[in-house]
Amino acid sequence: MYVISSIDEYMISVCACLIANLIIDVSFFVTRINVPNRVKLMFAIISTCLIVGFRISFRIYRKINILLNKKINKCEKKLLIIGAGDAGALIIKEIKNLEKTKYEIVGLIDDDERKTNTSISGVKVLGNRNDIIKITEEKSINEIIIAMPSEDSSTISEIANICKETKCTIKILPNFEELIDRDVNLNNLRDLNTNDLLKRDPIKLDNEGIENYIKNKVILITGGGGSIGSEIARQISKYSPRELLILDIYENNAYDLQNELKYKNPNLNLKVLIATVRDRERIDSILKKFIDKINSTKFVAVRFVNA
Repeated sequence: MYVISSIDEYMISVCACLIANLIIDVSFFVTRINVPNRVKLMFAIISTCLIVGFRISFRIYRKINILLNKKINKCEKKLLIIGAGDAGALIIKEIKNLEKTKYEIVGLIDDDERKTNTSISGVKVLGNRNDIIKITEEKSINEIIIAMPSEDSSTISEIANICKETKCTIKILPNFEELIDRDVNLNNLRDLNTNDLLKRDPIKLDNEGIENYIKNKVILITGGGGSIGSEIARQISKYSPRELLILDIYENNAYDLQNELKYKNPNLNLKVLIATVRDRERIDSILKKFIDKINSTKFVAVRFVNA
């Protein structure tokens, strides 16, 4: 862990030096020690320069050390940062302050036309979202970081979809709700996921309510081997049903799902039933077979899904 002094800390140091010299000057006046004003002024300037310069010297040494390491160790990835705001500036600062980094920051992207061709910490804003694909090809970009935590989900979605058209690895800085009580840094970056591609905020499920509804109950899913039914079965299996019954007309799909669920949840009480919901007698026989188990539970949840 390291601490880098900011301009505010330097100003505090200068103020502290000036106050210290003022106290010394007052003490000379009270004790009637006659010191020439030229000497007092020279002492104040030299002491301030030495104290503040001592702090700056560590920063200069670190910067030189980082530059030398970067020349010796070639960067593995060329990086493009989307978002020339505060978050983007903090990401640039952190990467540049790493003694060993795999990134070479090629440039920034921002939709604000006033920022185009300006620079942040020596990194130039190359264009807007419409230039992303062209820039990644021309500059041989390997990785893209979307650093726009304050933007709405629709904007993030549009930019993320453009980035997916490139061959680059895409990482994103979460929104401010996810960053509460955390500093913005490289550890907060995560891979792009499906929620980032939605043009709306993701729906938050009431997991506790779902668990209370499903736990220790017998669940029958018809069409369980299909795309919708199988996903419902996967989700239900997480909430500890007493017994999960998968009913489907296609044997292969149903048994593939059975193997998958049993592998992920070895303790899951799972049965596969081969039938069609159009066969009234077969459905009646299944319900009669499991009727005791159904009646012994508080509630039975039945889901009919078209195969």
